[in-house]
Amino acid sequence: MSGLTLTVGGQSITGWTEFTVSRSLTDLCSKFVIGVTQRLDQSPWPLRPFQPCTLSLDGVLVLTGYIDAVSPALRHNTHTLQVSGRSRTADLVDCSPDVPSGQFTGYDLGQIARALAALYSINVVEATATDITFPDATIYRAETAYRFLERLCRLSGVLATDDANGNLVLTTTGSVRAAGRLVQGVNVVEAHGVFSGVHRFSKYIIKGQTSIGAQVTNWSGAGGNGQAAAATPQVLTAQVATASDPGVPRPRTHVAIAESMLSPAGMQMRANWMARFQAGRAATAEATVSGWHQPDGSVWTTNQLVACHLPFLALDQDLLVSGVAFILDKAGARTRLTLGAPDGFAPDPGQVKLHRRGRGKAGVNWSGAANIQ
Repeated sequence: MSGLTLTVGGQSITGWTEFTVSRSLTDLCSKFVIGVTQRLDQSPWPLRPFQPCTLSLDGVLVLTGYIDAVSPALRHNTHTLQVSGRSRTADLVDCSPDVPSGQFTGYDLGQIARALAALYSINVVEATATDITFPDATIYRAETAYRFLERLCRLSGVLATDDANGNLVLTTTGSVRAAGRLVQGVNVVEAHGVFSGVHRFSKYIIKGQTSIGAQVTNWSGAGGNGQAAAATPQVLTAQVATASDPGVPRPRTHVAIAESMLSPAGMQMRANWMARFQAGRAATAEATVSGWHQPDGSVWTTNQLVACHLPFLALDQDLLVSGVAFILDKAGARTRLTLGAPDGFAPDPGQVKLHRRGRGKAGVNWSGAANIQ
């Protein structure tokens, strides 16, 4: 037995001879491709597109979703079947919601996500606070729900992913540690890495302008009595913020223009983020281990920090599991883990002016910067 069970309409189907079930932090929905190469009877397979289904590995639920496609085939005396599908969140990826006016004014990310997910009977799990509100979040014509939510998540510093129950999960990176370790020569049967300097620079420079308030004094009357007028905005140009990447040994400079007016602090945040993000994305690795379970019996999952000791790849540090693929084929049962630095998944700060709930004079504090693109 493969250990994988596909359940459809109350019927559990086992005996699959090959499959790949994968989940990634960069994709909203998990996906699967499973197959069997021989069958004893000639009756048609009771599987059709759009059927709700679940997948379990050794009794542990790993995916809840729908069948996308069924591909049966005959060849001499061999009967083959391939079934593919995705998590319930696939409807958010595929569909463009028909929202009157397309505007969400004064709502936070969690409220918007629940409103859109409810259209497709998807639950939302807020694993992190989503208390940033949007003064005017507008879904474009024909834009899919996922593209809209992905923009808002990026602006809110949140990742959108799914879980084994098919829920939409709003979370941040690396909040949980894996139970296992990845050690060369012990449990890692295969590994490779990509270490690139193409998009890394020794210095990141953000240029832009910022708006400030200034008191303008109007003088009137022979006595020269002055009366201060209301504060009027002024613009300071040629504002600059810089950040360095000590891992780049030669002079390489990257200049970016702020999308709109940023405070000096906001510009510095953006420069710091660019340096960390590009350094984080420059190093990625994949490690394959036998079986599907960690030492504590749980299956491997995304968004966990795992200790990695891979001397041949010059890696001896904690890395984020950004992708997991459970595989069974002629080579046996194994799990392929995609790894990267947590900074490589940090969202871009200061992309839009947002409201954040706080204790300011009007109960709202302003933060952020440029318009949604």
